[in-house]
Amino acid sequence: MHRNHRAADRGRSLDVDPDGNIYWTGRTSSAGLAYPASCSSNLSQPLYSSKEDAFIAKFDKNGYAKWITYFGGFGDEEVNGIKYYMPECPPALVIISGLTNSKNLPHVPADYPHSTLNGSTSTKFDDAFIAAVEDQDVCLNPQALKFATYLGGEGDEHNHVSLSYGPYVDIGRNMYVSYSTKSRAKEMLDSATNIIGTYNKGCCGGVSNTEAFLEKFYPFDLCRQESFGNNSSTQSPPTTLTVYPSLVSKSFVCKILSEQNEVISIALYDVYGKAIQQKTIELIEGVSELPFDVTSISPGIYLVKSKINGVPITVKIVKE
Repeated sequence: MHRNHRAADRGRSLDVDPDGNIYWTGRTSSAGLAYPASCSSNLSQPLYSSKEDAFIAKFDKNGYAKWITYFGGFGDEEVNGIKYYMPECPPALVIISGLTNSKNLPHVPADYPHSTLNGSTSTKFDDAFIAAVEDQDVCLNPQALKFATYLGGEGDEHNHVSLSYGPYVDIGRNMYVSYSTKSRAKEMLDSATNIIGTYNKGCCGGVSNTEAFLEKFYPFDLCRQESFGNNSSTQSPPTTLTVYPSLVSKSFVCKILSEQNEVISIALYDVYGKAIQQKTIELIEGVSELPFDVTSISPGIYLVKSKINGVPITVKIVKE
């Protein structure tokens, strides 16, 4: 795997999804990195902005590029963290975290806090940022920027040393971002009274130059109930059937969110209504998962069908 243009490109971090696809991020000052060129208008940011932008790339397990997009503004973006994430409802997300001094960084949703660099008091320092783009087949569907915001306060979130101290991102039930800061806690979060510790409280009477900061939040409103031909939104769906990945090579996983314990069947059909596979699973209240091996079936469009809590659900997948 080799991606390089005439300017400087620096890869910084990798993650892998259950199918073995590779997600890569770093920083670049190269124009023309967006891929595939024929579908670049569907990328979340197809054009290089200025100075050094972040790049986000997806490769299959054989090293072939699936898509490459930019993220950045008129300043510099330095990326340290990347995470593949499949929420309870598709599509999957690729989340990056880094540092920026761009005043015009994309901010989604528009009403989310931390909408300005350095809290608008100054623009001379770096802020941390976090951003999430959809993992889409960009030649079939537009790739949305689902979430992007600054993180930090009036001080500097860059420690300006040769070693990297984040920001880094990890995801469980919530999302966690860690980074260094010279901003006081009260500048950074509305709930600063709940933060343990005090800025610049060094050991043994000393004063530390830079503090560590860990932020926990879950900003995404992503779940939507799946039904074939209908992507209507719902805040808290009582029943969902999610299939990931939706573009399948060898296997996929059915993720079922159920409000009660029950035994259900999940079947895979071709577009002519012929049953290809059928499995039974005993659901527990909450989330259950059921894998399907489709190595032997032919490429094409298939339908995953089930009835959960009395609600019929159909999800479309594509076997490549």
